[in-house]
Amino acid sequence: MRNFAALTAAGLAVSCLTMTPAHADTYDVSYAPTRSTTFNGAGLTHPTDIAVDPNPTAADDPSKFAIAESNNTFSRVKVLKDNEFNSTGYGLADGSILDTSRSGLSGPQGVSYDAKGRIWVADSSTATVSVFPKDTSSSSPYTTIGGMKNTGLSSPSDVAVAANGDVYVANINSTSTIRVYGAGRGGDIEPIRTITDGINNPTSIVIDSKGLIYVANLNGGNGNENIAIYAANTESATPPIRTITGPNTHLHGASSLALDSSDNLYVTNATDGSNGSVTVFAPGTQGDAFPIKRLSGAGISYPTGVAVDTNRNVHVVNEYSTDVANAPSVFTFAPLIPLTKPTAARNIKISGSSTSSSRRVTWNSPINNGGTPITKYKVVVKKGTTTLYNKVVTTRSYTLLRSKLKAGTNRVYVYAFNRIGASSSVSKTFTVKK
Repeated sequence: MRNFAALTAAGLAVSCLTMTPAHADTYDVSYAPTRSTTFNGAGLTHPTDIAVDPNPTAADDPSKFAIAESNNTFSRVKVLKDNEFNSTGYGLADGSILDTSRSGLSGPQGVSYDAKGRIWVADSSTATVSVFPKDTSSSSPYTTIGGMKNTGLSSPSDVAVAANGDVYVANINSTSTIRVYGAGRGGDIEPIRTITDGINNPTSIVIDSKGLIYVANLNGGNGNENIAIYAANTESATPPIRTITGPNTHLHGASSLALDSSDNLYVTNATDGSNGSVTVFAPGTQGDAFPIKRLSGAGISYPTGVAVDTNRNVHVVNEYSTDVANAPSVFTFAPLIPLTKPTAARNIKISGSSTSSSRRVTWNSPINNGGTPITKYKVVVKKGTTTLYNKVVTTRSYTLLRSKLKAGTNRVYVYAFNRIGASSSVSKTFTVKK
C-alpha cells in the first residue's frame, strides 16, 4: 500500500484514466460519506494506509483503525476509533500512537491487523516489518523482521498475515517479490518461500478466508495494473491461478486492497478518473471484468488505503491534496455490498420410521451466510395449519418426539438466522402412524 507521491517517485507512469464503461449505470455509485475528518481534525498528515480491527468488542461497535502516515515530519501509526461524540467522528483510541521516537518507524507504508488484533507495519525506509500489541502506546514492537543479510527485504510496501501466522511481505521497486516468513520468527531471517512469477511493483497484499493470496501490481502503470491471485502456499515461479486486469476493471494506480467477510475484493485506484475510486470485485473474478461496484466522487481524492469493518462499512484514506491541512483525509462510507439475510439451510433429512418413538431432523448450513455468521436455527413442525413444534437451536439437528406429533402427514420447516434476519425456509414432509 504505497502513497501517491511514492508511486510517482518510483518512476512509474500513473496518469489519470477516464473511460465510459458499458455498464456504468449498474455499478457506478457516488454518495456522501457517513463520516469524514480533515487531516488537522484527526491529527493526520499524509496517511498511506488504513486497517481495521478484525475482532471488535461488539458487533455494533466494530471500528478501531490503524492508520499509517509518513512525511518529512511524522512517521507513525495512529490508532483511531469511532466516536460519535467527537466533532470529527473519530477519536484517539487509548492514546495509541506508534511514532518514530518510540517505535523506530521511519517510513510506514502498509499496515494490517492479524487474527489476534496485533498491528503489523511494513516500513519501506528501514526495510523492516514490525508487529505491535493491539491498541498500545508502547514503544517497542513484539518483534521485527529485518536485516541486510538474509531477509531480502527492500522497500516493503505491505504486509499480510495468514491464518497459520506466516507473514507475507510485498517488496516494491527493483526487488519485486512476495517474501514469506515463518510464524513467530523475527530478526534477520531467511524467507521460507518467495513468490516471483507475475509480481511487478506490488503495492498491496491480502489473504482471503480460503488462503488465496491477492497482490496488487502497478506493472508500469498507465492502465497496466493488475491483481494477481495465487493459491495458498504458492512459491517461487508458480504463476497466479488468475489475474484481474484490463480497461473494464478501472484498475489504475491500484494502491490498496481489502476483503470483506464474503471475500469481495476492494481496491483503491489513486488515478482512476479525475480523483480516483474504490472498486469492488466478486470472489472468482478474473480477466477484463467490470467491478460489481465503483465508488468515486464524494470527496475521494487519490485514495491510498481502504479497510472494511464487520458491518461492511468502507473506510478510505486520501493521501494527496493541494490543501493538506484542511482536506478531508479519512472517510467512512455506508456498505457498498451490504450484509444480507442468509440463504436457506440445505439437505434437510428426517431419520426413523413412521412408528419410531422419535424422529431426528438434520440439515446442512446455508451456502451463503449473508456475510455474517449464522447465530441460530428455528425448527417448526406443522400438521396442516396447526403448529406442533417451534424451537430455536444452535446446532444443525433436532429430535422430534412421536408423542407430540400428529398421525398422518407432518411438515418440518427449518430457518437459518444471522444478525440481519431469517432465511427462507427449507422443508420436508414425513408420515407418522399412531
